[in-house]
Amino acid sequence: MVETKNYVIQIVIESLKASHSTLKKAIAESDANSSSDESKSESKYDTRGVEASYLAEGQREFLNKQEADLKKLEYLKSTDEPDRVLLGSLVVLSHSQGEENYLVLPAGAGIEVEHEDQFYTVITPASPIGQNLLGAELGSGVDVPQLSEEFISEIY
Repeated sequence: MVETKNYVIQIVIESLKASHSTLKKAIAESDANSSSDESKSESKYDTRGVEASYLAEGQREFLNKQEADLKKLEYLKSTDEPDRVLLGSLVVLSHSQGEENYLVLPAGAGIEVEHEDQFYTVITPASPIGQNLLGAELGSGVDVPQLSEEFISEIY
């Protein structure tokens, strides 16, 4: 299961890097649009150039956050079989309808990875389920919306 966890983390990193690359291209395009001849004001009410520069600024802020998230993931040290849920843990929740697989990471919330016919959903400590899982021990009951009587059956 440790190999699976490492595989899922690598896929999350690759996904964030692809998003990072796309965002860099979008920033370059926004920068070009903000200073192009087409963006020059034609009247005092024309704000195309200003809007494009605000967009580029917001994208740069998001890019900086993505870069910080990537560093957190790349330097993540995870324990192979911890006795409680930590950052980097792969957690299997069992419930009456089956099992759910979660990977608790500092970034990449919502990314879902399929591996060997299983789905693994990335959650962060900022999410309600992440807050409920972080620090919980094997066998602990966990409150997850839309599921009933769930408990931690495995931690990797």
